[in-house]
Amino acid sequence: MASDDFDLEEVDRLVEELARPIRPAPPVAPAPVVPAPETPALTPGQRWTTARVLMPAARIEPKERKFAFLSRITLPGLPRIPIPAALTHMQPAARSARLFVGLGVVLSAAMPFWPYAHGWSWGLVFYLSAIALNLVAGIWGAKLTWDERLPAAHTVAVGIVLWGVGLLAAETVPRIPYV
Repeated sequence: MASDDFDLEEVDRLVEELARPIRPAPPVAPAPVVPAPETPALTPGQRWTTARVLMPAARIEPKERKFAFLSRITLPGLPRIPIPAALTHMQPAARSARLFVGLGVVLSAAMPFWPYAHGWSWGLVFYLSAIALNLVAGIWGAKLTWDERLPAAHTVAVGIVLWGVGLLAAETVPRIPYV
């Protein structure tokens, strides 16, 4: 239960203080108006960045080039590799899905030739991480090829997933009795 232990004199003093009119604040001299630095106007399609606020002035003096002699060196041109016509007419999404599946195939083919020991400890952790990466590549490849309606590449992507599950089972199932 709440107690009624109020100091009545203190309450009366606070009420009187609140009842008095408020004195207006003394006038303050206005601060001098400093014009804002001019920032170039944004053109349509140009993104606003904080660089315009923090550093609005453009560089006027030329930048010092430390390795100017490198610009005088000429290298022989590389030969142009012709791109097959089938790849140039393919949609970019389909091309990237097939590239993703191709990289998954390369990773899957390289897994049996893992160059480091993967019996126990950190070698096993890194090997299982590479298998997990193989599984992720297969799952994403399957998703991308499914979205792009590429049945042959989708079959290969599902094969990558199954290969990854097989590699994972080959490493983990023999270790179950040890746990």
